[in-house]
Amino acid sequence: MIKYVSELREVLNIVPGSAHAWIGDSPTDTFPFVSVDILNTPGFRTTPADVNRFDVVWILQDPISLQGWRILLDSSIRMLKSSGILIVRYVQNRYISIPSLKNFLYRKYGLTVSVCAEIINGEEIVTAFKIDRQYCIETMNKRWTFGILTQGKKIHLVAKLCKTIRDYGGCEHQIIIVGPQNAAYDEYEPIYIEKQYSTVLSDICVKKNDMVNLAAHENLCILHDRYWLGDDFFIGFEKYGYDFDFLTIRQQHQSGKNYPSYCAIDDKSHLIWGPIYECGNEHQTWNRHYLNGGLIVAKKSLLQLVPFNPLIFHNQAEDVELAKQLDSISIVPRINRYSSAITDVPDHLTDAFTVSEETDYERVFFPQNSAVICEAEPTEILEDEKIVDVNSKPWGRLQGIVNRIETRRRAGASWKGVVFLGLQMVYRRLFKPRNLQLSPVRKRLSSRPSEVKGVNVILYAGESGGVVNLTTHYMNALQRKGIPFCIVDVAHGVTPNVLPDNLQGFFSAEPVYPTNIWCIGFPFIEHHLNKLSAWADARWNVNFTHWELPHIPKRLVSNFDAIDSIMVDTEFVYGAIASVTKKTIELVDPEVRVPFSIVERYGRSYFDLPTDKILFLLNWEFTSSTIRKNPNAGLRAFTECFVDVDDVALVLHVKFEIRHGSEKLREYEAFLETVRLRFPNVIVLNTASFSYNEALGLKRSCDVYVSLHRSEGYGMGCAESLALGRRCVMTGWSGNMELLKNAEWRDSIYTVDVSLVPVTPEDYPWVDTEDDVCQVWAEVKHEDAVRAISKAYCDVKSSMRI
Repeated sequence: MIKYVSELREVLNIVPGSAHAWIGDSPTDTFPFVSVDILNTPGFRTTPADVNRFDVVWILQDPISLQGWRILLDSSIRMLKSSGILIVRYVQNRYISIPSLKNFLYRKYGLTVSVCAEIINGEEIVTAFKIDRQYCIETMNKRWTFGILTQGKKIHLVAKLCKTIRDYGGCEHQIIIVGPQNAAYDEYEPIYIEKQYSTVLSDICVKKNDMVNLAAHENLCILHDRYWLGDDFFIGFEKYGYDFDFLTIRQQHQSGKNYPSYCAIDDKSHLIWGPIYECGNEHQTWNRHYLNGGLIVAKKSLLQLVPFNPLIFHNQAEDVELAKQLDSISIVPRINRYSSAITDVPDHLTDAFTVSEETDYERVFFPQNSAVICEAEPTEILEDEKIVDVNSKPWGRLQGIVNRIETRRRAGASWKGVVFLGLQMVYRRLFKPRNLQLSPVRKRLSSRPSEVKGVNVILYAGESGGVVNLTTHYMNALQRKGIPFCIVDVAHGVTPNVLPDNLQGFFSAEPVYPTNIWCIGFPFIEHHLNKLSAWADARWNVNFTHWELPHIPKRLVSNFDAIDSIMVDTEFVYGAIASVTKKTIELVDPEVRVPFSIVERYGRSYFDLPTDKILFLLNWEFTSSTIRKNPNAGLRAFTECFVDVDDVALVLHVKFEIRHGSEKLREYEAFLETVRLRFPNVIVLNTASFSYNEALGLKRSCDVYVSLHRSEGYGMGCAESLALGRRCVMTGWSGNMELLKNAEWRDSIYTVDVSLVPVTPEDYPWVDTEDDVCQVWAEVKHEDAVRAISKAYCDVKSSMRI
């Protein structure tokens, strides 16, 4: 690689100070590259900040040999300024050749391309292309034209679509309706195409072309009258970016089931009818890739250059034919999974679409590969590990001592304490016999496979509570990004209402992908990997874990030896785990989002709640440590705050499942009875358990969520309420402070001051009298809790007057 960089720098005469992007994670240190690792992102898509930024883009880290190279090049070109250089290293194989790559670039719409330099080294070719992009300033304009086709039979859906455009995007966007006028649309100020179309021929393409020509804005979304926008449509394009040509968005049925939008037809490339597929892998380019014509997004100028075929009528695959023509000018269909739309199409009508991770090219020409769901290659599988005494050699003992000292220093121990500890360890290791430490006897991978190869999400799917809810949001994020995944239930006994409907179709009896994400608390992970070793063998095992205290007891640390890496969702948990292990820890955002469509039916009337009051909500799982959840602090602060105030109420819902046994049930009932006696004005919901959607609907029905807990790993109740547009009064300490990083939520959060106090074994099950660290958690300050609740009440009341 260094040789190529040196040669090309000489030949190309690169201007000093120019911006250079290195595609990958391992740039050479011979040049000031900016590393942009899009090789593992969905659809090889970069962030909007990197679009139009660089003078030179180097695809040099590894020679391109993958099938989806067209998508990779499309993303890389968008990183160039209006004039720049693209350097590509590739090897010819069944996917890519010299003429196919040069055909793609030379024929690509919007580009003028020439070759600056070319190096042929055996099987490798390195070519530097001079590229001028003829994109116009409208590329980055964020205004939209929405074209709606309707026959006038779905008036309520057209009105709903118009409403979502205005509610989520404002009045600056243009709405064009091709169909009968109706007073129900007037408030949304649409434009009608007043033209007489054939009553005999369903000339759908003529209508779409008329929309394109009338569009006032370059960003064009054409929809049939079976859709309405998700609340993330415009926000999603802020994340995806506006430098695009031809794409679709994530679509779903009202049930939550995925609606096929990113599709392919196995037509041998000749527009002959064949099996249809929903494309499940954005890193492959299907032989006949197309976008479902019910909703497409494109630039107006592109659809003027390549219009819909007016000879094709409704249900004659105008979407497939359009994609074929765009393919001739190297336009690759893309998908933006950050934005969504919902359709009223019944679920069963899309059953004909088979979800496919491999392209029709692979199925037709290399059928022997079709049985392989996932491959470990190129990840190396290590030999079976043996039973060894890891401290059997002197150097091993010394290394163990050093590791322990480093751990104690990271945890904040003084040097005096560390020296004393070191002397103890030297004595024990040199003069006391050690038991054998056994490492798991299984095949382990040397590195983590790419996420795009798919992941197995392993959890107790029938358990309710914050861990499952958080995992649900994580899986929804995987779905939006187009990352293949399956759900494996450890107990094989799924409770239907615990996971939402849109995830029910992802269950598998056992793992199928090369990476396992174990969504199980780390104190149990060693037990589970030993018990389910067949699932763990020859896979990369990640523990997506949550922890609610600032330190990890040393008796639990051995659990981290059983896994390959760790995922956490807050800096709080990261800090606790990083102090006791050197395993790789990844900080991930679970991307908590709640589509309005799944909660709109659960309003206050559904829960029999008053409609004329400002409602605060206290809600938690009874078996998730009531001492830690600390509801009494919220009850006391609320009661003191609102003496003789009639327009406010506190709603209490404590979730409980009967499977926890009769003794726990008696504790639960006694707790509720105490609340009724001490706080008679609190509204206690009698339903012990709600479905997933009902629980979200309850959060949306209330104005303010109250969580004066003593410690949280993340704070899922707070996050979901904020995602639903509600306010949150919460303890100002522990993992929930991560929520303040979300700029959209920050102004809706009211933190309460705390004092840190020791945690006793009686308070929390994981605290032990022999712990080597002092665990602490938060005690909220009562006066500040009253202040925060009062402030939230005043802000809600003020917003109602606006």
